Order: sequence, then C-alpha cells, then structure tokens
Amino acid sequence: MDLLELVNLTEKANAMPKELSGGQKQRVAIARSLTMEPSILLCDEATSALDPNITSSILQLLDQINKDLGITIVIVTHQMEIVKNVCTKMAFLKDGILTEKGKVVDIFLDKPPALKDLIGTTSDVPLPKEGLNYKIISRESNKDTDLIYNLATKGNIVFSLISSNTDFYRNVIISSFIINVTKEASPKLEKYLIGNQIEYMGV
Repeated sequence: MDLLELVNLTEKANAMPKELSGGQKQRVAIARSLTMEPSILLCDEATSALDPNITSSILQLLDQINKDLGITIVIVTHQMEIVKNVCTKMAFLKDGILTEKGKVVDIFLDKPPALKDLIGTTSDVPLPKEGLNYKIISRESNKDTDLIYNLATKGNIVFSLISSNTDFYRNVIISSFIINVTKEASPKLEKYLIGNQIEYMGV
C-alpha cells in the first residue's frame, strides 16, 4: 500500500512543509517512520499539540496501522482518554522505573496507586462504612440493566447501589457498579455472583 495513501495525504504529495497543517505534518512523520518497515512504532506525545478532532483522526490512523500492518504501537502520553480509546495494554514509568503494567481495562477497574497518582482520586465515591461494599463488573453492555435488576429479583438480595460507571475501551464497553450489602447478606450475594459467573471484587 502506498504510504501517502495509507496516511490519507495523496493530494499533498507535492506540497511544501509550510502548506501542511499540524495534523498533516504528524501524518507525514508517521509515513516517514513507516518507510523503515518497523516492527514497533513509538509515538511520543503524538497528539499533545493537536485539537480534539485532529487527535481523533490521528488515533484512528494509528489503530488502522496496527490492524492492517500488524505493527506494535507504543504510545507515550499523559492523556488517559487516548489510552482508553486506542491501547490494549499500558504501563507506568516513574523516575525511569516501571511501577505498574497490565491490560488497560484491568488497570482502570483496579485503580492501582500508579493510576491514582496520575489522575487523582477526586472522582472516587465515598463508600459506606457499615456493611460490605462490592464492585460488580459487566463486560457485556447489553446485559448491564438486567444485571442489577436480576440481582434484586432473581437473586432476592437487598442492596444499596452506591455508584455506576460506563467506560469505552477501544471497541469494548465496560460497566461497573458498586453496591453495599449487610454482612449477613454477603454470602448469599457471593454465591449468586459466582453461580452466574458475574465478575466482582470487594472494595
């Protein structure tokens, strides 16, 4: 495949650098890197100076390159939305030391210290001190509503819904719910969740 065609710059083949926009210059840089036929493409803050629309188009291009050419893409960024939208795995570096690594979905669900240090904890919901708190995770978006409904009706479990959240990770939608139950209801809840193969964790 012609690289200019791949990065959607065929009509700019004879253009001078000053005639290119910031996003187009970024596409040229990507095409130039691909001429070396790399197995890994390193993008260091590739979208930091671009507006949201251009950022989205560059991320779509990188995703296409990954899928069509089979090239591993390493993205260095402080923008977590970029990580969610494009990456499958992530790692944290602090002072040159690897502090955390794993699948993007798992990292954001578990919220290890490395993630909290980067994004803060202001969005954390205060949890009840009485009873036990559970995070229930749904990786099937079409079953999100039924999951909570069935917990109360089919599971016959009394609980308080503390929070709910839906996030988009690349092509996957993940929903999570935090509920609170009494200590007495905890064994019944866990039995129901395990029996129905529902992912959960104590929080």
